Amino acid sequence: MALRRDVDDLKRRELTLTASLSRSVSQIDLYKSSLTEIERYQRALPKDHVEFYSLVERQLTDNNAVVNAIRPAHSEGKRVGVQIDFSCPYYGLLEVLADWRSLEAAVRLRSLTVNLEGSGTIQATAQLESVLEGRPER
Repeated sequence: MALRRDVDDLKRRELTLTASLSRSVSQIDLYKSSLTEIERYQRALPKDHVEFYSLVERQLTDNNAVVNAIRPAHSEGKRVGVQIDFSCPYYGLLEVLADWRSLEAAVRLRSLTVNLEGSGTIQATAQLESVLEGRPER
């Protein structure tokens, strides 16, 4: 009888430990998937003005936008800014905005002014900002 109780007690412990181990494995899997998700949103910083301007302008040309002017824009602190005047079809603007959002570098759209022209083409002025890699405080 004493051995039977010991066996039953060991079986209960086994079930408890198995359930605990299962919860731990589930938590580890959740942790790993969370890290993977977070890594998707990590962004690099452009090394210099040229790389920043190039990244931003490339999305315009990839979406058949015509760049009328690109020039530095005022920004505060460690940020660098660019102002771009361009024209493109309306849906091209939506694609440009989506592409800017998914750039490998950290970019913030500070302002966007859009004027619709008669043929479905828009004229837009966008101000974008980023922080350059290793840029000292002003």
